[in-house]
Amino acid sequence: MKNILFLLLAIGLLSACKEKKKPAIATVNNAVVTNEKNQELYGVYVGNFDVKPDDEYNDEYADSKIGLKLVLLIKRISGDTVYAQSKAFGRTSSLTGSIEKDGANFAFALNEELKDERGGTFIFKLENDAIVGDFKPLDTNDTYSARHFKLTKKRFEYNAKLMLVDDSSSYVDWSKNKMVRNIIKNDDGTIDTAELNFSRSASKDIFSVNASTTALTEASLKNLRKLDLEIIRNTIFARHGYAFQKETFRSFFDPIDWYLPLYKDVNEQLTVLEKTNISLLKRFEKYAEDNYDAFGR
Repeated sequence: MKNILFLLLAIGLLSACKEKKKPAIATVNNAVVTNEKNQELYGVYVGNFDVKPDDEYNDEYADSKIGLKLVLLIKRISGDTVYAQSKAFGRTSSLTGSIEKDGANFAFALNEELKDERGGTFIFKLENDAIVGDFKPLDTNDTYSARHFKLTKKRFEYNAKLMLVDDSSSYVDWSKNKMVRNIIKNDDGTIDTAELNFSRSASKDIFSVNASTTALTEASLKNLRKLDLEIIRNTIFARHGYAFQKETFRSFFDPIDWYLPLYKDVNEQLTVLEKTNISLLKRFEKYAEDNYDAFGR
């Protein structure tokens, strides 16, 4: 009996040793990744996703997206295959492609796995911590998707003191507007009509109220506009790297240098103070009114 127990114990130890010798296998973008290399290139690269300056370009919808961000995450490099992810315009896509040495730089060609009308290929070079390249759309008729980008490597860090930048530009919600027809009486007795576009806008309070560092009160919120309250609340989520789906808030936060749209859900990262303030802000948003001003665009 002792010999049998000893034999079973020896077999168990041998099996355990074999398990330890098995190589680690990672999975990225639903693909098996082994033999990783160039791990110093891994990370988050961020910059504007703009139309190439030399392109002919008349699409009004595309023009509204100038200055919005592209986030490129290089996740793994296995052999000559790169696994990455792109985030732009509220759209997240897995990327797979190739890497090769080009002199002192690395050259990449990464294809989006989503083969829809917005899909395409990211072709770029990486030198040190900077990426420069172009996005070539699958649909060559979709001219506004042909874009150029220059990205720098960044590391996300939560900072409760981060605020929107008061650069003298108005924070206007272009998605909600009112067309108002004005009647104009001329000196000669004739009457003309003119249509003005009124959109809701934020006040200067969005640059001073910080809902991540200060306990808000009913008194501090009662005179704020509805859009003010929405921006103050969403600035909390922006500080935590939330990737906004609504174009209005992408247009507010994408131009801000510190904002990194990385995560679909940041609720677990919110502080107790932030959660309390969010509840109060939402309550006031239900009853607050908007201020509509006339804007050209």
